[in-house]
Amino acid sequence: MSDRSSSPSIPFYLPSESPSGAPFGALEEKIIHQNRVPHYALYPGGITHAFMSEIPWHWHGEFEFGYVQRGRIRYKTSCQEVILSAGDGIFINSGVLHTLTPLEKVQIYSQFIDGDFLAGVDGESLYERYVRPVAEAYQLDALPLFQTDPAGERCLAALREGIRLAEDEGDFYELKLRRVFLELWQTVFRWAEKSPVDGLERAYDPIADGRMKEMIRFIQQHFPEPLRTADVADAAHISERECYRLFQSRIGLTPAEFLLSVRMRQAVELLYYTQKSVLEIAVETGFGSSSYFGKRFKEQFSLSPGQFRTRRRSGDSGKSTG
Repeated sequence: MSDRSSSPSIPFYLPSESPSGAPFGALEEKIIHQNRVPHYALYPGGITHAFMSEIPWHWHGEFEFGYVQRGRIRYKTSCQEVILSAGDGIFINSGVLHTLTPLEKVQIYSQFIDGDFLAGVDGESLYERYVRPVAEAYQLDALPLFQTDPAGERCLAALREGIRLAEDEGDFYELKLRRVFLELWQTVFRWAEKSPVDGLERAYDPIADGRMKEMIRFIQQHFPEPLRTADVADAAHISERECYRLFQSRIGLTPAEFLLSVRMRQAVELLYYTQKSVLEIAVETGFGSSSYFGKRFKEQFSLSPGQFRTRRRSGDSGKSTG
């Protein structure tokens, strides 16, 4: 599969470390619960709208509650797109493909919880009654929370309280944190009962979603190799035409453009964190030659790989300190 020279400029996100602790390009995140509260994680971070700004398409099994501390950011799923400003937030359901693109310098807090946090490790009946209906509410892929909406502001207040409790770690904070989310979950459960969710640009398609995840996973596993569209389509047992249609309709990129973005993300990480030569990086990420890699890199960032690395070392790489 050849990269099209007319592929759009795709920004990237480069945190000080991968938010999930997983390899940078891993599109199915494995959330590392770094807090002392089991089955809960809080990830604050800053993202700069400079060289790298996008958190690429990914999904995870946890439920995610995002809160925008400052700036403006675009959240996008395969069904909808929403722009959030400072003071707004969002709920992302379990297993939903989504991407984030800052529109300016932005700081977000993401809180992740799983079913065991809500229902308890041995709470099978509670999980079946209160958690599974939300996870399987496919029409509820994501729901924005706006501070201008009274109902949204009540949820946002709960998210701010959760952030405060997790950061302060005061007396009994683990119990207080769980209480906050148990109360918030009652609202989430009511959202899941609504069908369909207002504002969806297109209906959720579980078959298309499953196929997209198979193809994204295949590209992630094989991006260093020469890939054709037919190879990607075969991973989901569909035709090339259907492969193109799904990529365009679900994430707004062709298979070749998405492959290029995956290769470029990996190349940026290697430039940023290793001392490997430009040629080594070009070969390792599937570009094949340093000249072709340099050409595509400069189209993306208006800098050569060497210039990018020099800026990184001088502290002018565009990375936010949060």
